[in-house]
Amino acid sequence: MTTVREVADVFGRAAGVYDSVIPFFRRFGERLVETVGVGAGDEVLDIAAGRGAATFPALRRVGEGGRVVATDLATPMVEALAAELGDARNATALVMDAQSLDFPDASFDVVLCAFAVMFVPDRAAALAEWRRVLRPGGRLGVSVPRGANEEMLFFGDVARSFAERAVRPLPVPPQPFDLAPELEAAGFRDIEEEDDEQEFVFPDEEAWWAWLQSQGQRVFLEVLPPDAVQDLKAECFARLRPHRAADGFHLFQRARYTTARS
Repeated sequence: MTTVREVADVFGRAAGVYDSVIPFFRRFGERLVETVGVGAGDEVLDIAAGRGAATFPALRRVGEGGRVVATDLATPMVEALAAELGDARNATALVMDAQSLDFPDASFDVVLCAFAVMFVPDRAAALAEWRRVLRPGGRLGVSVPRGANEEMLFFGDVARSFAERAVRPLPVPPQPFDLAPELEAAGFRDIEEEDDEQEFVFPDEEAWWAWLQSQGQRVFLEVLPPDAVQDLKAECFARLRPHRAADGFHLFQRARYTTARS
C-alpha cells in the first residue's frame, strides 16, 4: 500500500513541472474557490496546496484584509509555492500534514482541499482536524476528480499490463468514495455537491506525455525500467492516435465540488 509519505514524495518530484503543460489544476482550483465563496477579508487555509491552484485565486479574492495559508506535505512543492508568493504579506506556505494541523482551534473562515482528499489515508482524522480549525459557521470546499472521457481513460489499463516488468509493485490508485456521508459523520452541515466538466487540448502526443509526467500519474512510470517506459509510451501513443482531432487530443475531465459548514 502506498503511504502518504510516498505520495508526497511523488508530487515533490513533480514540483518543478507541476501544472505546466495545461492549466489543469489551476482551472479546477479557481472553480473550487468560486464555488465555496471565498470573499474579501476571509482567512483561508489551503490544504495540500501543491503549486497554488487554489491558493492564488483565494488570495486575489481575500484582498489585503484577508490572508491565505497554504500547506502541503511535499517540501519541494512548498518551496516552489513560497517562491511564487514572494513577499506577499498576507500569504504563507508551510510544510504540514493534512491530518495533523499545527493551528489553534477556530483559526480560519474557509478551508480548501483541491484534488487531494483521495490521497489522505485517514480521512476521518483529517476531516476532524479541518473542522477543528474552522470558525463556527466556517466553510469547507473540497474537489475530487470524477473521471474523464472514455478515449482518455486508457492509461491505467496500459500501465497495469506492464506490471511484470516493474521493479517495484505498481501503486494502487485511490478508490472511489462518497465524501458527503463522511462530512456528515465529522459534524459538518449544509453539505452541497456540484459537478463540473472542463475541456483541455493537447496539441500532440508528446504534450500529453509531458502532462502525464507533470502530475501524480508519473508514479506508474517511476516503477518501470527505462526500456519498459519507452514501450509503455509507444503503446499509449498507439491508443491516442485514433482520437486525434484537427487541433489535437481533447481531454474532458469531470470534477465534483463538495461544500459544507462547520
